[in-house]
Amino acid sequence: MKRVIGILLMLIMTMGMCANAASDLGAYYTDIKSYINISAIASVNINGETYVLVEELDKYGFEVVWNEAERTLTVNEGEYIPHDELIKDEAIPGEFSFNARETDIRLIIKGTSLPCLWSEKGIITHFDNLGLFGTVRWYDKERKIRLTTGVYEYYVNFPDTVNFCFEEFPDVPTPEAVGAPKYETKYADDELSGVIYAYQRKNITKEMYDAYIMHLVNSGFNYRGNVNWDSNIWFEKNGRVMLIGVDDDYLYVKVFF
Repeated sequence: MKRVIGILLMLIMTMGMCANAASDLGAYYTDIKSYINISAIASVNINGETYVLVEELDKYGFEVVWNEAERTLTVNEGEYIPHDELIKDEAIPGEFSFNARETDIRLIIKGTSLPCLWSEKGIITHFDNLGLFGTVRWYDKERKIRLTTGVYEYYVNFPDTVNFCFEEFPDVPTPEAVGAPKYETKYADDELSGVIYAYQRKNITKEMYDAYIMHLVNSGFNYRGNVNWDSNIWFEKNGRVMLIGVDDDYLYVKVFF
């Protein structure tokens, strides 16, 4: 993704209008967890609402462009990039983070002009505004909010309860839950630390793979590693650790004892 101008220059440009801006709005750390598909994104609470930093969206594959002449910040779709860095819970929810205020800068998302606020961190906007890219879903029990885009959007309404499980691990959903054929073989790994289930790769489409990842997330598993069709992915839930890997012939799902 290409950013035409950096956040530092944008902040310098906007300082001149601060004297005429509305009163400061306090942005506070929040216990609400925010996600773009399966990747966490930092968010803050302003007057009980969840806001995110617009410039951060380029890390997730969105195209974020600043136009100096028109004073616009434009966000368009790109190819989703899972962001590996986990959001660290270093701050206490309710603690002050930074000030925000109204601005003459226009935020344009997919051609639609939407409200935004200036802050010392950059331009921020309400999380719901990201719904132009897909589906925004609130999980009341877990106190989390998620934007799902692209292929992930088709599986956002998967039930949070698990309907398909491995025999030895009833808490782990299987690829069969998203339409994949039953695993071909299963065996203990060399170190006897878990069970590996092998699926013929020719029977697993990229759409099934993405759907399975989303189903794991909806079932409460936390993403702990890079998501890529040709690399390993780690997930964890309540101490249960699993690894998904792909090679030329098989998709492997390893569940640790």
